[in-house]
Amino acid sequence: MMSTPDSPDLSKAPCFLRLPWLSAFTYRGKLNPKTYLFDVLSERGPARLILSTLIEKEQADIWKSCHAMLERTFKTAALGIKGFFGFDLITLDLHQGMQHFNWDMLSQLIANHCRKMQTGEVRLIQYASLYGVLHKRMQEDWGKIEFKSGIEVYTQAPEKFDLHLKKMLREAADRKGEKPDVFLVSDFGQMPIFKFGDETQTGRLKKFLESVCENQKETMPDIYVTHKDQTVELFEQFNLKGDL
Repeated sequence: MMSTPDSPDLSKAPCFLRLPWLSAFTYRGKLNPKTYLFDVLSERGPARLILSTLIEKEQADIWKSCHAMLERTFKTAALGIKGFFGFDLITLDLHQGMQHFNWDMLSQLIANHCRKMQTGEVRLIQYASLYGVLHKRMQEDWGKIEFKSGIEVYTQAPEKFDLHLKKMLREAADRKGEKPDVFLVSDFGQMPIFKFGDETQTGRLKKFLESVCENQKETMPDIYVTHKDQTVELFEQFNLKGDL
């Protein structure tokens, strides 16, 4: 996706705010329906960022309500346009950011962009804390916007958080590129999924990270977990950077 001078700055998106050492974010598509790919510049040079956004299952009802409002908003926007569009939600601030939402204004903003787009065009859209990608798939005499979200309700037990990370690394390895990988788990629930010090979770994570160190033959990835104002790089947290 090409950036233009008036494109929103992805570095200001809620999921990336706590990673100021990364810049030049460019959306590159999906690794799977819930995991997004970006090109970025890191302190080590160009990199590929793999984003997974999670919310604890105890807050699933809050997200379900928000998701329903977003779907309704995009259906309203589609009433005033022609063509078949897709919208992929990258991130939003479910708690603080939602108080500034005006659903009618969001609907109008989306419809205005749709009317100006050519078939095949992709645009990064920002409204308040919401960031997403709008794609015009086909010109039609009717209007439809297919809304998809990368936000995933985390249903595993917290102590099995390592399984989520294993899945991310395995799927990224299946589509390995030339750039080193930066993995980001953006946890935007009220209570953190990653709980350093929890005996079972910490033990499982340490074993998993040690296995990554042992088996990695190329440049080691960075694995970040963010929650509210906290940012943790897991290899550093477990004192494994010296093993890389």
